Amino acid sequence: MNDILSIKKEYLLTGRGSAGIYLIVKTCGLKKVIAPSNLCYAALYPVIFAGGEIRLTDTDTASGNMRFEDFLACYEKEKDADAVIVPHMYGNPCDDIIEISRYCKENNIILIEDCASAMGAKVYDGEGDYVPAGSFGDYVIYSTGYAKTLDLGRGGIVASDHSLEEMRSLNKELPVFNERIEKDEAFFSRLYRMLRNDRELSFKDDIYRALRDNTQAMFLYRADDAYEGELKKSLEKLPQVIAERKRKLKLYNDNINYEKNLFSYIYPYGSVPWRFNILFDAIADPSIKRKFIDRLLKAGVPVSDWYPDVSEMFGIKEKHEGTGIMEKMILNFPLTVDDEEIIEITKIINKEAMEIYGN
Repeated sequence: MNDILSIKKEYLLTGRGSAGIYLIVKTCGLKKVIAPSNLCYAALYPVIFAGGEIRLTDTDTASGNMRFEDFLACYEKEKDADAVIVPHMYGNPCDDIIEISRYCKENNIILIEDCASAMGAKVYDGEGDYVPAGSFGDYVIYSTGYAKTLDLGRGGIVASDHSLEEMRSLNKELPVFNERIEKDEAFFSRLYRMLRNDRELSFKDDIYRALRDNTQAMFLYRADDAYEGELKKSLEKLPQVIAERKRKLKLYNDNINYEKNLFSYIYPYGSVPWRFNILFDAIADPSIKRKFIDRLLKAGVPVSDWYPDVSEMFGIKEKHEGTGIMEKMILNFPLTVDDEEIIEITKIINKEAMEIYGN
């Protein structure tokens, strides 16, 4: 297992991955940034905070990753984007990142490789070998926040073969995480879920705009003095952490009844599973998925449905077909729980899936 901190020549520790994106956009003077429409808002808000503009692409319906043709279609509309964020969604390496990287180099576009959920993942190089995720970006982002491969609660890393001195100076100007930020994060999370679940709210755009204008502190802070030691100690255990995640993924898969209503989300070789994902047949009637989630929550199952299309958060009205299909189907469940809890979760999933479809 390659040492994450040695993939690039330089690295900088940040308070969270989003702060790293802010530092990249700000110090590079980026103005227009392409990103997939299912990327977490925490990776997109910092672009706005740094003075940039977001352009969103569609995504693949099987993996949730950006495809080269989606990137190209978005770029060629105006041909003035100066950067692209390419994530490895769910810890699943983006198959097209080599092609995207090649195009970016030929057209002077900065590639920000988002490995927030893919620390330790490997990407097939097209020539019979696998290389570490993080090898392709001009700048690379990792996260050690909640539910990430190494879950330290918060924290992030920027890595690059370019000098990071200007970023280091700017990073020192950011505040350290504090109790006020923690309270704001909790409130934001609750409010966001309410907004997402209310499709008919007439003044939603105004709320999203207000959030963008008033939440910088939640996303832009630096790491405290103790973080570096904790990170390096945790990195020593990364191979064991990844192996355990893969084992628990298999435990889930071995106990789910994959029939006509539930489909497996495929994690190919080289992946580092973020959570246990399944695809639930709700394309014809999206309300069924909401009913399924409600039943799971009532039964005590910690289910989520990340990642949705975030276009409306940024006032973008364009529809993204692939992202929309994935949004209607995907559900995810925690990996870092006891085996007994995983078995219980799968029993409830199987039971509720059968009952909701009347099988």
